[in-house]
Amino acid sequence: MTNYYLDIETYGRKEEDPYDFEIVTIQYQKLWGETGKPIDDLIILKSWESSEKQIIEEFFSFFQIDNDFNFVPIGFNLRYEFIVLSKRAKHHGMDISLEDLLKGPFIDIRSILVILNKGLFKGSGLDKFTGKKSTGRVILDFYENKDYKLIEEYIREEITEFLNLYQQIVKVFPECHEMLKQV
Repeated sequence: MTNYYLDIETYGRKEEDPYDFEIVTIQYQKLWGETGKPIDDLIILKSWESSEKQIIEEFFSFFQIDNDFNFVPIGFNLRYEFIVLSKRAKHHGMDISLEDLLKGPFIDIRSILVILNKGLFKGSGLDKFTGKKSTGRVILDFYENKDYKLIEEYIREEITEFLNLYQQIVKVFPECHEMLKQV
């Protein structure tokens, strides 16, 4: 089993279908399964260096849906990533379905943060549980202003904060499991 942090950044207006926003980056990084620590460099596929279609094709040439355990995505709110990836892939004529993406293994910490937030979705964003300074909404302005350096800085901050939290979850949850067995 090979775990990978996975996230995308998108560009689109709120009035539009939020699941059909343009993908501006796809980022992933190989992680050590038992600790969640990175074991390879962060890969950021950037649409402004090629095109949205090319970064989606490059990603799906690496992330092969048929090899379930060769790329196990780990992230926050992966359902959104999967919906957008499948819609945008279809937009570019690729045969990638949402069902294909959802049938493989993945680890989404969104549910954990909802539980930690007393079962409430509102207020359970990654920015509420980490030192992350903002939400992905800042990408809209950065992308419109062609400030790609700020997009990359945002991505690097986000993965650092995500991995800090994920590593704590991986460390603490086995202890919680032992405590719950004794209750």
